Amino acid sequence: MNAVLNHVSVLVTDVWKNAEQFRKNGYYVGEIESFDSEGTEEVYIGAIANNSKLLLQAPVKDGPYLKALNKRGVGLHHIALDVDDLLEFTSFMGKIGWLLHTSSLKNHDQKKAIYFARPGVNVLFEVKENKTSLKDNFIKTVNVPVLEGCEKFIDNMNIPAIKPVKTGGFSFGIDERTWTAAEFV
Repeated sequence: MNAVLNHVSVLVTDVWKNAEQFRKNGYYVGEIESFDSEGTEEVYIGAIANNSKLLLQAPVKDGPYLKALNKRGVGLHHIALDVDDLLEFTSFMGKIGWLLHTSSLKNHDQKKAIYFARPGVNVLFEVKENKTSLKDNFIKTVNVPVLEGCEKFIDNMNIPAIKPVKTGGFSFGIDERTWTAAEFV
């Protein structure tokens, strides 16, 4: 079973301002797009040929992202994975204790992403079936905040770039630099 990190979504309050700090650091910044159905402005950071891009998302009107921002603030929203076989991966996630998010039932019928959640783990996993070949990863590591005793839910996924952390909060590594949620406020 092959799972490849597609992107890491970070909720921000201003896509333009946050994208600019990556541009100033020499990283490729895509086009900023608006998604009325989601109520967001979004931009991908990282070269087109890379896996594991950074997705900055800023809520601009009511919707699920504004609810998440109001509830949890700026920071990690979801981690997207591409898998070879969605049914097999869904079964695997259930066996290691992940729960199917309720929106997944509708999404699956429409051939969209399946979402997994877990109490004690501060991230959603968005999973799509997409035959991929391994490419260079833009984001090298993702540190996901978990409550004591919940480390196994991340560890058992066996995705080397994704690590559980009990202290210090969310962060991710690009090249030799570690970025934290505080840098997006």
